[in-house]
Amino acid sequence: MGNSSNFDPQHENFYARLGLDENASPVEIKRAFFNAVKIYPPEKDPENSKLIREAYDTLIHSIARSEYDTRKEFGDVLANLEINLNDAVEDEDIDEQIRILKKILNIAPKLGIYRNRLGHAFMEKEQYGYANAQFVKAHNHDPDNPVYILNMGHAESERGNYKEAENLFLKAWDLDKDDYSPPRALASLYFDKLNHKRKAHAVLDEAIEADGVVDFNDFFCIYDKIQYYALDNDR
Repeated sequence: MGNSSNFDPQHENFYARLGLDENASPVEIKRAFFNAVKIYPPEKDPENSKLIREAYDTLIHSIARSEYDTRKEFGDVLANLEINLNDAVEDEDIDEQIRILKKILNIAPKLGIYRNRLGHAFMEKEQYGYANAQFVKAHNHDPDNPVYILNMGHAESERGNYKEAENLFLKAWDLDKDDYSPPRALASLYFDKLNHKRKAHAVLDEAIEADGVVDFNDFFCIYDKIQYYALDNDR
């Protein structure tokens, strides 16, 4: 059983980031994630929150977790590339990250977690078509992973394909009703891109009320609603 009090968001090992044993159950992974996010919320600590989210997105989905658990079979070559990748991340060198990620994928082309990271790197360079291509490849290997579908939606939104983005956000949300990221992305699309303010609030309300209890898991959707009200009042 994991102990969320021992989690370390800066740790290279995804289990250690969430304070989990390697045999942790999905319920334990989800509980540890929400405990970690309470301490490192994305609005206050985006860097640690991003690392926590990366670990959770990988471990909560069986195929991605299996990929992560079996990476050691690629030996020292992959391990050295991962060290170089971590250095490039610390240096905020996106071009070097892309170069290293491409090398990793030449060795292990089906590792969706690296496809996903490569997609994010292209997103940072605003190369949204390239980003989407990587998310699509990851999705094709693991079609039930909502993370890849969500990221496809973000890429399509940045490309101005708002209807496609809407459909992808809805699909990701349908696959994991407990995750606050898809409804937040959908509400942002409605509010910021399509000027459908009522729809944005309706989506957030649905997410907040989904389990019949307003708790910490609903905090981020409530936060968005407050921000949207504030933006309306400033205009």
